Amino acid sequence: MFPEKTFDTGEVKINYADSETSGAPLVLLHGLASSWERHWRNHIPLFAENWHVIAPDFRGHGKSGRVTGHYQFTDYAQDTIALLDALFDEPAVLIGHSLGGVASIIAAAKAPERVRAIILLDPSLFLRNRPMKAMKGAYFWFSVIYKTLQSTTSYDAILAKCRAVQPKADEAVIRDQADQIYALDIGTVATALHDQVLTDHDLAQWLPSIACPALLIRGDWSLGAALDDEDAAFVKAHLPHIIDVKIANGTHQFHHEQRDLTMQHIQNFLASV
Repeated sequence: MFPEKTFDTGEVKINYADSETSGAPLVLLHGLASSWERHWRNHIPLFAENWHVIAPDFRGHGKSGRVTGHYQFTDYAQDTIALLDALFDEPAVLIGHSLGGVASIIAAAKAPERVRAIILLDPSLFLRNRPMKAMKGAYFWFSVIYKTLQSTTSYDAILAKCRAVQPKADEAVIRDQADQIYALDIGTVATALHDQVLTDHDLAQWLPSIACPALLIRGDWSLGAALDDEDAAFVKAHLPHIIDVKIANGTHQFHHEQRDLTMQHIQNFLASV
């Protein structure tokens, strides 16, 4: 297990894991309703040999602080920029999945001097012109989280509700889901369910501002990925130098399910930046 540390942005305390290894900075940004440990614990060792890896819990997630009413993508990006300002003297590579991918885009646009390169793993770009309901699997799970946290904040009660939703699931899976829900502020998923995460900015304005190297790795929309070919074309139209890779049979979780292939693409890109 990597040591955890805390950084105060002035608005919220951010918990993060630190590989404490030598090398240039690389920051891993998790998806909505996750945490650094759930998302990246098996990936950090793959980078730590050559990079100084930081993996934060976003506000409202994991062990980071809560900020009621402030869970838009720009909020997560601003926390990321504050972390980069405080921890590193040189630009960092950002690797973001889903929510973390969109936060990486915004951070690279707003603080170009802090970002060396961005790697976007299935960023939630369908939200630019479609509601959260369009991604049915994520919408269902976020709704389960929302309804559960509406009714209780007790861990035992959350555990019981998880058992009720999936009565045939393995107990270890149930407890993992309960741990995930227990570590979330309800506002994180409420903002997404109410289609409010992107209301305060326009990706068509942010993307052209990104000058650093960029890699997009995406899955298949029909299998639950968070962007389709049209969304990828939108990104390339506004960020022509981005490298676009589509993972065959890739779900939204291809970085776990096809980790070796994903890492191959990532490592090849990192060798060039």
